[in-house]
Amino acid sequence: ERGLPTAYPRSCRPGSLLLRPGILQSLLEMKEVSQDELSKHNVSGDLWMVIDGDVFDVSKFAKVHPGGPQIMEQYAGLDVSTEFYE
Repeated sequence: ERGLPTAYPRSCRPGSLLLRPGILQSLLEMKEVSQDELSKHNVSGDLWMVIDGDVFDVSKFAKVHPGGPQIMEQYAGLDVSTEFYE
């Protein structure tokens, strides 16, 4: 894989997702993620973030992030919607 974030969307809006093989099954099995669960994914190799209510697994993307993996690790396990748009 290329290191792009894996999305676990809260809802599916028309035109908002590029569907890959297997993603439809993932969409059908979606679940809500609690703040407690989110906060557990904040270590190198296991990084989740929330942007606009959607949870993203950015573990692989952190390795190629222009700001480096440290910035991703600093914000992992949090809602980073504000920081994302700054």
